[in-house]
Amino acid sequence: MTGPDLPTLVFLHHFGGSARSWDAVIDRLGGALPTLALNLPGFGSAADAPGPYSVSAYADVVGAEICGLGPRDFILIGHSMGGKVALALAARQPAGLRALLLLAPSPPTPEPIEEAAREELLAGWGEYGAMSKALAQSTAVPLPGDAGRLAIDDMMHCGKAAWTAWLTAGSREDISAYMPRVRTSATILSYPEHAMPSCRPP
Repeated sequence: MTGPDLPTLVFLHHFGGSARSWDAVIDRLGGALPTLALNLPGFGSAADAPGPYSVSAYADVVGAEICGLGPRDFILIGHSMGGKVALALAARQPAGLRALLLLAPSPPTPEPIEEAAREELLAGWGEYGAMSKALAQSTAVPLPGDAGRLAIDDMMHCGKAAWTAWLTAGSREDISAYMPRVRTSATILSYPEHAMPSCRPP
């Protein structure tokens, strides 16, 4: 089931998340395709990894990880912040990229986060109550049990520099000029606009 002709699914997590954000999805795949879930620098097991934490730097890291797979096709799957990183990498037209799947992606233009919400997130880094509130404001319905606890735990343990960098710079980066270079097919899944919560991250 993991032969050389099957594309590898490369998973990029949301802001405040980690590679394990994808565990339930990967479990449901049941080994049908090879998978690679990454911790972007500053998050998950890479919480202490040094910067820079820009969208371009993240694309560099992901590209290098994919090169380590050898010459095989892959599909980029990005959620929120991970979606913007996936777009940045796709614009470089890396060899082997077969498709994009973007889940509620951060847009290639500056993300429209309300300034009050941005400041609240900056001030709330590492505080359980603030992280719980941020998660509740970021999902259309509450995450069940273990999924909610995992998400909050990831947010609690991400690096402060990476947390700050996304809110003050990464989410504001405008990479839209590079989007005409994206040559692969893309599937985008998101909330209807009228159902969007007021605070986007994670």
